[in-house]
Amino acid sequence: MDTANKVDEAAKRMNFQLKVIGIPKTIDNDLVFTDHCPGFASAAKYLAISVMEAGRHLESLYHSERVVILETLGRNTGWLAGSCALAKRSKEDAPHLIYFPEIPFSLDNFIEDVKEVYHKIGRVFIVVSEGLRDERGNYVCVRKDRVSTDAFGHPELEGISGYLKELVESRLKLKTRTIKPDICQQSAVHFTSQVDMEEAYLLGKEAVKLALEGKSGYMITIKRGKGKVYERRISAARLSLVANMEKRVPLRWINKKGNFVTKQFIDYIRPLIQGEVDIPIQNGLPCYPRLEKRKILIYSSSRYSKVSSPKKPLSNTKK
Repeated sequence: MDTANKVDEAAKRMNFQLKVIGIPKTIDNDLVFTDHCPGFASAAKYLAISVMEAGRHLESLYHSERVVILETLGRNTGWLAGSCALAKRSKEDAPHLIYFPEIPFSLDNFIEDVKEVYHKIGRVFIVVSEGLRDERGNYVCVRKDRVSTDAFGHPELEGISGYLKELVESRLKLKTRTIKPDICQQSAVHFTSQVDMEEAYLLGKEAVKLALEGKSGYMITIKRGKGKVYERRISAARLSLVANMEKRVPLRWINKKGNFVTKQFIDYIRPLIQGEVDIPIQNGLPCYPRLEKRKILIYSSSRYSKVSSPKKPLSNTKK
C-alpha cells in the first residue's frame, strides 16, 4: 500500500491521469483500517486443518516423535499463528502452544512450557510465527550470511522452527519434527473459505467502482458489525494513512503466559472461515485455469511497441 500511495502521489504531481485504488490481500492480515484482508481467512483455514491432521499424526507416534513445531508466515504479526488455535477441540488436541511476534520470546520460558505440556500429555504440538523477537526486540533467527535483507530492506529470517527444534532436542532430549507450510499456505485453495471468496470479489468490485467515479488514493476496507452475527460493510481509507502502518494482534487476545490465544481471538476469526467453495475438479485434482496470454501494447517515449509472450497458451486453458 506504500507503493500504491507513492504511485498515486507521483501521478498527481505530474498531472498524469491515473487512478490508484489499493485492494488489501495480504494473508498476514496486518493492514490497518480494515477488519481483515481477503486471503487471510482461507490461509488460516488451511493452517488450522493442517494442524488438526498433523496433530493426529503426532498422537499416533507414541515413541518415535514427541514434539512437532509448525512455522507460519507473519514477520511482525501473529494472526496466522493464532488462527491455528481453531484446530483445538479438547485439551489434548493440537496445538498446545502458540508463540507470537507481539510477545517478547524467552527461550527459557519456552523450554519450561514444552516441559510442562509434555509431562501432562506426553507430546507437544507447537505453532510459531516466523518473526519471533526476544526481550530486546531483535529477531530470534536471522540469516547470518551476506544476504541480510530482502528487496524491501527487511532482515532475512533464517528459520525459527529449525532453531527451536535443535533447542528442544539438546535441552529436553525429545525427538522433534518441524513443519513449514511456506508457500502452500499462500496459494492453497482446495478448502477455501466461502466468506473469504465473497469478500475478495466485493472488494475488487468496490475498487473498480471508486476508480470509475474518478477517485484515487484509497484502499478498500472491511468494517465489521458489532453484533454477535457476523456482518460486514465495505468502505475505504486514504492510502496515505494506511501506508507503512501495521495492525498487530491485540495483547488482550493473547493469554497471560503469551503462549496461546484467548476466546476473543477465536470469536474474531471463526466467522471468517465459514463455508466452502465448489472447486472444479479434473481427473481427481483441482483444476486451476490460466488466463490466455495476449499481445499487448506498451507505450515507450513517442511510439507504441508490440510485446508478445514467448510461450503459447495451453490449448485447454479457460479464458
